[in-house]
Amino acid sequence: MPGAVQAPGAPRASEEPTQDMFSFECQQSRGHACSGASPGRQGMRAPKSLARPGDHHPAIAMKTPGLPRALLLLAVIGTGVSGFLLEPKLSVQKYTELGSGEMAVCEVSNLAESDSLLINMYLQKEKLSTTQTREGDKEIAQTTLSFDKAGNYNVSCTASNDKGSKTTSSIITVYNFPDPLLASEEDVDGEDILITCRMPRMSPKVVIQITAAQTNLICEDQTSTERSCSLPKQREHNGMTVTCEAVMSLPGKVLKKTTTTVLDILFAPDFTDDSCPANRTLSEGEVNVVLCNAVGNPTPNVSCSNDKLTFPKGIMSEVAAHHSGQYKCRANNNLDNAVKTIFVSVQENPSKLRNRASSGTLLPAMLVLVCHMF
Repeated sequence: MPGAVQAPGAPRASEEPTQDMFSFECQQSRGHACSGASPGRQGMRAPKSLARPGDHHPAIAMKTPGLPRALLLLAVIGTGVSGFLLEPKLSVQKYTELGSGEMAVCEVSNLAESDSLLINMYLQKEKLSTTQTREGDKEIAQTTLSFDKAGNYNVSCTASNDKGSKTTSSIITVYNFPDPLLASEEDVDGEDILITCRMPRMSPKVVIQITAAQTNLICEDQTSTERSCSLPKQREHNGMTVTCEAVMSLPGKVLKKTTTTVLDILFAPDFTDDSCPANRTLSEGEVNVVLCNAVGNPTPNVSCSNDKLTFPKGIMSEVAAHHSGQYKCRANNNLDNAVKTIFVSVQENPSKLRNRASSGTLLPAMLVLVCHMF
């Protein structure tokens, strides 16, 4: 038509759309209708330069009756685009210990106010009970995961509305890592103590290490669930602390658990030579203490006596010349008994007796015969 005005950039009447035009599906949804589309023709074209990948508000090109060769650009503007569903975001720990509850959260962002959305969460193929809330332009669902055995599990989240659905999934590893079980027992021959650390029902495998303070242990190779070490049976090891440490290595994470025990080494009673001398000479007028220590596990009962006279532990007795003689200290527990003989000689001390007489006092000398046990 002569004098007709052609819109800038519009294709001529005889031209087909150029290669920089692309087609997309125009779908009718709440609040956003596709107008101007002919029945059966939902495909529309818009310049690529106006609809770049990553745009949240694509430009829509439409033909208008008043300007058949012009392009009318409509921008869909808002905080969210109804019908455009983003990938759900699933938040869950990759590793969790058996027996502990693990929270899983799924959320979908960039929703329009009028959008309705349903979120379902699954453990393997089992649908989980969830709590779903709306916070601004986000729809959030959460649930607590529980497991009855160790292993790898698939956790998934599906968000859906009347336009379709999208799913996100993640693998969670459930490990079993109980506290180590540490025990000690004597070998049959009684020469060594066997120390065993066990890790029952563990998964995946752990490394077990047994240590004793300032003592070298002879350890066997570890099996799948336990490790054993031996220690020479010596009374000096009674009361020693032994530690078992178990180490589990996960990708990017190292876990440790420890258990300690105190060795209880049983042995028969015995008197220590330094505290219980076989011969002791005392002088009248002096205060003397005779100690008799007995060791054993279980703790022994100890008694000391001279002929038919028994000395209570820790009680002082008057000493005179007739107290000279042989004393026996006895110690016993359920393993055995021990006897220690002490010869006590009490000598007269005339000078001290004269000093006491001149001062008007005559005090007896005191002998403290004490039997100890520990």
